[in-house]
This record gives sequence, structure tokens and C-alpha cells, in this order.
Amino acid sequence: MSENRKKENRECKNSVFVDLFYENESAAENDIALYNALHDEPLPPGTTVEFEEGERLGREEGERAGREKEQKRFAALAAKLIEAGRNEDIIKAAQNFEFCETLYKEYNIE
Repeated sequence: MSENRKKENRECKNSVFVDLFYENESAAENDIALYNALHDEPLPPGTTVEFEEGERLGREEGERAGREKEQKRFAALAAKLIEAGRNEDIIKAAQNFEFCETLYKEYNIE
């Protein structure tokens, strides 16, 4: 298969996936059509699709990733402060967001 043809196929596949999973006014229809194409018994007429579960899961995953990133960031700051003999500042940073942000900048922790 020529490179040009492979590229065309890849673009077509990408377009189909975007069309199927992009959440807009036709997304529910697309999801139902995909389900019906893949299963022997189609969904009953009037079936509705709700996207809240996926949105909730995405939000939870984002929050978890954000917490994990911030924990690593604070651990790096605490290690720097211990190394500098500034143990009291660890407690102060844990209690004061602005002070903590100042220390992140001071130690170039992103």
C-alpha cells in the first residue's frame, strides 16, 4: 500500500473516531449506531445515552493526578528545606499557601 494511501486511511480512521466520540448533538446518535453495528441485537428505539459517567471519571482522574503531582512537589520542597536546615518552614509552608508558593519559586520547584 502506498504511503499516500496509508495516510488517507489513517486520516479517515481519525475522523471517524472524532465523529463517533466527540460530544455534541450527534454524539448520542453516533454511539447508538456504533453499538448497533457491533451487536446482534440493536438497542430499543428511544434509548438515550448519557455522558456524565465519563465526565465524572475524567474529572476524578484529573483530580487524582493533580493531587499526586502536588504531593511530589511538596515532598521535593520538604527535602530542600530539610537539607537547608529550615525544618520550621515545612510546617509553615503546609499551613500557608502563599508562603509555600514563595518557597517553590525560591527553590525553582515547578
